[in-house]
Amino acid sequence: MQTVKKYFLHILLILFVWVGAGWGIYSYLGDYTLHGETITVPDLRGFQLSEVDSVISGKGLRYKVIDSVYSSEVPRGAVVKQDPKELGQVKQNRNVYITINSRLPQRVKVPDLIDLSLRQAISIAESFGLEIDSVYVVPDECKRCVLAQLYAGKSIKPGALIEKGKKIDLKIGGGESRDKVGIPDLTDLNLRDAKRILDPLNVSLIAVYDGKTVENRIDSLRAIIYKQDPVYEIGAEMNRGSSIDLYLKVE
Repeated sequence: MQTVKKYFLHILLILFVWVGAGWGIYSYLGDYTLHGETITVPDLRGFQLSEVDSVISGKGLRYKVIDSVYSSEVPRGAVVKQDPKELGQVKQNRNVYITINSRLPQRVKVPDLIDLSLRQAISIAESFGLEIDSVYVVPDECKRCVLAQLYAGKSIKPGALIEKGKKIDLKIGGGESRDKVGIPDLTDLNLRDAKRILDPLNVSLIAVYDGKTVENRIDSLRAIIYKQDPVYEIGAEMNRGSSIDLYLKVE
């Protein structure tokens, strides 16, 4: 009988210890985590970082900047987004992760749109965050092909950096025009001088170099036109937007 009593006494003692330990741990965790006590997250959107410091610290919260974007809807340097969101309930010392508006406008690289169709050029430009403003149609054999890309009225090279959302202009070919222009005599000129004559006529050129005398870039700069097709004749004409073959060699 005594053995049975001792056995039950040990069981009760073990249960008492377990219950006491559990209650102690629960009370400790409740105090440590401020169980049942929460803080309302303030709306930080529109505040500058210097202002966020005072708002956050006064409420027992912390913050971390995790990203920056460019937006025209809020001042530069101001908070755009936050997590947790405003009016959410969190524990003391919780981090609020914020995204700020960049102080510098976001810039993107200009894509290479030359030789693309107009539809392709518009689609690619928009994917880079740019807009197509004006489209100028000029006579050229390549109908609706992009011949040039312009920004602020000047040619802009692929890879150049401009602000996201800016507008660029395109020149596209409209096919051969019915307008006629006289065929100029380009023999004995270099390629640069020939281009100066052809550009106002809206006539493109195709350079054909003599493989025997023109072997590198230096040779091409020194090369002289010795033949052209179509040939120059008094009264001979060609369509605007068409091209002329120029044959060059180093004399």
